[in-house]
Parts: sequence; C-alpha cells; structure tokens
Amino acid sequence: MTTTNPPVAKRSAGRPGLTRKDVAGAFEALAQRGMADPSLLQLREHLGRGSNTTIARLRQEIRGEQLLATRTPVAGSLEASVLPVLVAAMERLGEEAAKAADGHIEAMRGEFEATTRTMVHARDEAEQTLRDMRLEYHAREGQIRDAKERIKSLEQMLSEERGRWDRARAALEAQSTKAHASERQAREGVAKTQAQRDSLEARLSDAHRVIDSLAGRVNDSPNLTSG
Repeated sequence: MTTTNPPVAKRSAGRPGLTRKDVAGAFEALAQRGMADPSLLQLREHLGRGSNTTIARLRQEIRGEQLLATRTPVAGSLEASVLPVLVAAMERLGEEAAKAADGHIEAMRGEFEATTRTMVHARDEAEQTLRDMRLEYHAREGQIRDAKERIKSLEQMLSEERGRWDRARAALEAQSTKAHASERQAREGVAKTQAQRDSLEARLSDAHRVIDSLAGRVNDSPNLTSG
C-alpha cells in the first residue's frame, strides 16, 4: 500500500517589513497602557507581524534612544564613555536573542511540519486500511449471500428428494401390502382347492367302494352270471 505525502503549503509573501516608525508607534501605544518598557513578546503581539530579529533590533535602538534622550551624561565622565558601549552591547544581545528565538521558532515549525506530514501519512494509511477492510467486508458479504443461496437451493433439492423417497416408500409399502394380500388369497385358494380335492378324493373313494360292492354282489349271484 503506497501513499503520497501532501505538499507542504508554501509561505506567503506577507505584508511589507516593519519600520522603525511601526515599532516606535507600538512603544507609544503600549506606554499609554502602562507598559513603559514593553517586552519583545508584547511588541510582537501588538504589531501582529514582523520577525523577532527585526522587532528586537528596532526595540533596542528605540530603547537606547529613549535612554539617551532622558539622561544626558556629563561630558568626559565615565557614564558618557560607558553608555554608548552599553547601548551597543544591549543591541547586539537583543539581536542575538531575537536570532536565537527565530531559530527556535523555525525548528519548532520544521518539527510541526514533519509531525503534520507523519500524521497525514498515518491518516492516509488508516483510511486506505479502512477502505480495504470495507472492500473485503463487501466481498465476504457477497460470498455469504451466495453460500446462503446455495444452501437454500440444496435444502430445496433435499426436500424434493425426501418427497420422492417418501412416495417411493409409500408405493413400496403399498405393493408389499398388496403382495401380502395376494399371497394370503393364494394360500386361501390353495387351501380351498386342497379341501375340494380331498373332498373329491373321498367321494371318489366312496364311489369305488360302492362299485366294488356292487361288482361283488353281481359276481356272487348265479342268476346274473348264467346265461
């Protein structure tokens, strides 16, 4: 099973970059809300755009300008020599912190995009598996339906065979009953014929005895034998 990762959306060009005037206006707006020294995050949320690097750099410049404007050191003093270096160091630190934050955000964005691709890939595989399972289910459902039809047909054939078997057995039983009746009738006829033959033989024997008796009488009578 092969799936294709969805294309990652390209970043839009966006609005024009921030200017010093934009960040200075954000400083003033936040100062009116009681935030005299707004943080990088507060400025970013207020502006709604711009990179952390740009905002941090402009923030440090504006803070340095504000610091120099509100406090004028004595010429030749230690403060006069240290303050510019301190402002430059703060600007460099701000830029480095902003770059680090941007790098962290980019890394997080890359991890998020990779995780999104992995999740989309897993989702596509799950959907494909679900489609395969549905196809297999429908195929097996068709096989079960065909098997049920086959069983129904076999049950119908079995019912018909049972009907034929019952009819054949009934016919056989009828023929057997008829054969037994015929055999009984034949035996009764034989017995009746035997009785009639015995009766005829008895009557014939009686007739022979009568004839023999008459013949003996005739032979014993002189008048009948002389001529």
